[in-house]
Amino acid sequence: MVLHPPPLLGRPDIQVYCRDCPRFDLEAERCKDGKVNPLDWETAVSVSRQFGVRALCMFNDHRERLIHVRTEGVARAPRP
Repeated sequence: MVLHPPPLLGRPDIQVYCRDCPRFDLEAERCKDGKVNPLDWETAVSVSRQFGVRALCMFNDHRERLIHVRTEGVARAPRP
């Protein structure tokens, strides 16, 4: 998966690049934690459906929105 620079949450003017993260392995060119950083919303949704939201980098700009959507969906689900 291609790594993209996501903005910090609430600070669109500051970007955190994967290569600047202490959890990024420069030799292997991948995250030491195995996290992914999809660029667009559709890919982020697909990754979260396959592997869960925890598979997304904590600096990904779609992660918080996905968590919010999932918790809102659980809160609104009808109880049997």
